Amino acid sequence: MYRFGEIEKAIELTDEAYRLCRGVGDISLSALWLSNLAEYALERGKTAEARRRLDESLELARLIDDPRETGHALATFGWVDLLEGDLKHAFSSFEEAAAIAQRLGARWLGASAIWGFAQVAAAGGDADRAARLAGAATEFGRSVGYDPAGATPFAPPLDDARAALGEQAWQKARDEGAALDLDAALRLALDR
Repeated sequence: MYRFGEIEKAIELTDEAYRLCRGVGDISLSALWLSNLAEYALERGKTAEARRRLDESLELARLIDDPRETGHALATFGWVDLLEGDLKHAFSSFEEAAAIAQRLGARWLGASAIWGFAQVAAAGGDADRAARLAGAATEFGRSVGYDPAGATPFAPPLDDARAALGEQAWQKARDEGAALDLDAALRLALDR
């Protein structure tokens, strides 16, 4: 429903799903719904609400040792930190999420973490690295039908990086990044 512009209805249904899962004791799905509610809060610029939802989601995911949902929550924490201008914590959150993605072979999570690293690089003024990481994230997610740009439209630093590099240099760097595998993209992201 959200994709059709009905975010309020999507939030209402997601909140209801969370309450139902929590009521029957399904901790894994409760954590997932909380992360989704945090993402909705982020898209509306409500970072405090997002952080509160994520704290609970991460606590539940760790309680049952659910690495997928732990990674999901950590990646979303990265976006909260990024929107609040805390690049150091954003980087750390994406780094933890990337380690989980690597361990699980979770391509969507890996693409999300790399996309986060691209945003951090862009926000930190490293436009070339941002372009290469954006290319890697997009290509890495493509194989599993995950578009990191579409999934996280609330963090615009890459637009500034693209303008700083110019279109030709941007495309060249992005194409170079698209040729990287997950390990190489993570080495690029972590080599600060």
